[in-house]
Amino acid sequence: MQPVTVYPDAEKATIDFLAPLLNAYDSTVAIGVRGSGGRFVRVRRVGGTEESPAHDRPVLDVIVWHDSDKSRMALAGQLWGWLRAANDVVGPAVVLYLATVLGPRQMPDPADDTKTVCLFTVELVVRSA
Repeated sequence: MQPVTVYPDAEKATIDFLAPLLNAYDSTVAIGVRGSGGRFVRVRRVGGTEESPAHDRPVLDVIVWHDSDKSRMALAGQLWGWLRAANDVVGPAVVLYLATVLGPRQMPDPADDTKTVCLFTVELVVRSA
């Protein structure tokens, strides 16, 4: 058997990368893998594959809730910019931007279609630090 590699948690690594940037940008916005509404950013892995035996290639949705279409899109644009610049050690992981699958767009809130969210999807490379 080949050596077994367990990849770092891509959602956690992404949140750990974004959280201090988000806090400095707007400390009223929370971030996590669960939650919605108000001023919130949800990071969820929606797929991916391996880049190599040591490199994960996750595909992540970033969903943004905020007060207005304009503020949601502005925050999504900022988050997207930070992720496109990612090339960082974050705790036990290295996070590197690879590609944008779908850029920021407004759409109905998946939990409440009377509300709107801004969503974008990126592909990263994550490996152990």
